[in-house]
Amino acid sequence: MNNPKPSSLASLLKLEKGLREPQMEGKDVEYYFYEKYIDNKEDIKRKFYYALKPLIPRSLQLELRKRYVKIQSRTKFPAWPIETIIVDKVYEYLHNVILENNVDRVYRINFWPNKKRFAFIITHDVEWDSGLRHAPEIAKLESEFGFISSWNIVPERYPIDWK
Repeated sequence: MNNPKPSSLASLLKLEKGLREPQMEGKDVEYYFYEKYIDNKEDIKRKFYYALKPLIPRSLQLELRKRYVKIQSRTKFPAWPIETIIVDKVYEYLHNVILENNVDRVYRINFWPNKKRFAFIITHDVEWDSGLRHAPEIAKLESEFGFISSWNIVPERYPIDWK
């Protein structure tokens, strides 16, 4: 019997109607999509750090960031800098849909267009005006290679020419 309401994954992948969905073990993918695994204590520490950050000398900020990177690299989950659990869960789900429905393939929306295997995003965290001064030349270089990036700026920290 078909599920009356498709799961999050069936909706995300736009699976064809009429397929039986498998019972999946472990956490639902929404647990990972919405980062429900984040420890509130860690979130409080992070908020506290960012509240104090303007008062922390830059050299100490950099030292704290180096230490945090070491901690992140030892963490099993989420893996840093790339966590694959959502992709892994989706492939597991698709495999189980095929088994559950005894079919050779399942039609769905592909992850990346034109049979590409991955995507990446270029971001720039511009913490100071000295970094912002280099933005036009970096943006021009990226444009020459066909890239468009995201620029995250701190408008309270330095004057910004919005042009």
